[in-house]
Amino acid sequence: MSQSLIEVPAERVLRHVLRLPQTLTLPMPVRVQSAIGTPAPLLTSPFYLANIGSAESPLLLDLRFAETDHGFWIALLMTNERYPRDLTVMGGEILRRVQAQGIAFDGVIAPETLGSKLSQEIARLSGGYTLHTTLQKGKPRVDEGGNLVVAAPKAWIGEEMGIAVSSGTSHPAAQQKLYLDPRVTERLRALPNGVLLVDDARLSSGTVGSSMALLRRLGVRIAAVATVLNEATPVNELEGIPYIWLTKLPIFDREPDGWRPRAGTYEGLQVFYSEA
Repeated sequence: MSQSLIEVPAERVLRHVLRLPQTLTLPMPVRVQSAIGTPAPLLTSPFYLANIGSAESPLLLDLRFAETDHGFWIALLMTNERYPRDLTVMGGEILRRVQAQGIAFDGVIAPETLGSKLSQEIARLSGGYTLHTTLQKGKPRVDEGGNLVVAAPKAWIGEEMGIAVSSGTSHPAAQQKLYLDPRVTERLRALPNGVLLVDDARLSSGTVGSSMALLRRLGVRIAAVATVLNEATPVNELEGIPYIWLTKLPIFDREPDGWRPRAGTYEGLQVFYSEA
């Protein structure tokens, strides 16, 4: 397997909060290994390095491995486990790529999950009075028959304003729903350029797909969809809507000495980065 060693400056590495503080200002020695035509390498560090920059100027996002309920492991982007600077850098990179494609939007929206921290930063970086809101998560309640159900989070939000969703990182039996406030919906419908729909990652398309379906059903124009990580098919459109993502991410199989990218899940990825 062809490989090379590079040194990435500290300011080009978005280190995870679990890293030792004394490492934050140090450059990182990195091993670069081809992802094309060779078996995937075994990654022995508990952190995966995802390049959200370019091959010429890597911008490495430090992600920790986590096991799912679906028989595989993922490199996890938890936006509530990041330094504030990380959100600014990721949001800025998404905004730069959206603008490079000439895509205009008047609002930013995200599911009320980990993506909402990122979407708020993108709205702030957009300047002016860029509208920002979230799709609210449903609340568990007991219905008249004594059954536990997920219903609208507020009394003034009807069930017609919601949609069921299944996330790729949630337990298969978990019930989830997303809702949009009716008054906010009216405001979003009036935006001439529509909204940028943001989430942290796209794995099974469950959350992103349901969010798109709800916005379309409610008459809200979607200018584009954007995520940091794309763990699904490397496409540039979702149902005819531009899709911007910063890096392709494989899923992983756990082995005794580390994690190995699963064959067939890293199409579109040119190289793997790992700490040397």
